[in-house]
Amino acid sequence: MDRPRPISYQLDYESVARFKALADRYEVAILLVHHTRKQEAEDFVDQVSGTAGLGAAADAVLVLRRARGTADAVLHVTGRDLEEATHALTFARQLGTWELLEGSVDQYTHADTRQRILTHVTDNQGATPKQIADATGLDHGLVKVTVRRMAEEEQLDTDGQGHYFPVTLLPEP
Repeated sequence: MDRPRPISYQLDYESVARFKALADRYEVAILLVHHTRKQEAEDFVDQVSGTAGLGAAADAVLVLRRARGTADAVLHVTGRDLEEATHALTFARQLGTWELLEGSVDQYTHADTRQRILTHVTDNQGATPKQIADATGLDHGLVKVTVRRMAEEEQLDTDGQGHYFPVTLLPEP
């Protein structure tokens, strides 16, 4: 048995559906810009603020994620008639535009993720993965895996109880 959708879902769906009908009628693209929520989500579509009705009515959903204070970003794309993709971008200030970077997203985000973690741990000795994730805006699961790898590669030290330190600042037992 189908459960009725909440009124907020219906309102979100109808508001986007009006634009979709207009775009279909005149065979043009209409780009709606909306906010994302601050809370991380495993599926980038869930980052769109509001209900799932917004994305359900649209032909495509694009989410641009950028760490505060950085010029690089990741563009996540999904839609009805296109293949889901992720692209690395950089903001060209002199042009006021985003530019596509060559290579995989991992090339750009991997080093940035480690640098953000290292910066936080240097300033907050003994930080846990949860504290690092909360402070940096990185996904908690990503931080847990990354700090463990950084410790294995001797980029970080750990006390073995979930606290991480810069390599030279591990407290004495």
